[in-house]
Amino acid sequence: DTIVPEIETAGEAGAAESIEHAAPLPAFDRQTLSDRFGGDEELMAMVIDSFLSEAPELMTALSRAVQDSDMEEMRVRAHALKGTAANVNAERLRNVSFELENAARQEDISLFKPLFEKVEKELNRFVDKVSG
Repeated sequence: DTIVPEIETAGEAGAAESIEHAAPLPAFDRQTLSDRFGGDEELMAMVIDSFLSEAPELMTALSRAVQDSDMEEMRVRAHALKGTAANVNAERLRNVSFELENAARQEDISLFKPLFEKVEKELNRFVDKVSG
C-alpha cells in the first residue's frame, strides 16, 4: 500500500522539476483542454463551471487550514485543488497547489502563507482568463 503513494509522489516531484526548466506555464491552457475534450465547447464549459463552483469552497477550507497551521488538512485541500486545477488545465494554479501540498507534507510552516497567496493569485489569474 505505501509503495503506490511513494511512486506517485516521486513522479509528481520529477514532473515539477522538469516543469521548472521549461517555458513559463499558461494560467489557462485552452488548446490542451480543447484537445482533451475533442473540441467539445459545451463539455469544456461544464468542466470549467464545475471548477469555478468548487474552487471557493476549497479556498475557504485551505485558508482555514493555513490559519490553523493544520498540515494534514492543508495537504489534503491543496491536493484536491491541484487535481481540480489539472482538470481545467489551470497549469500555474496546479503547480503552486503542488508546492503548497509539498510544504504541508514537509511541515514547512514558513511557506504556508506566501504559497497560499500565490494560490489565490493564480486562481484569480485563471478566472480572469476563462472569463475574458
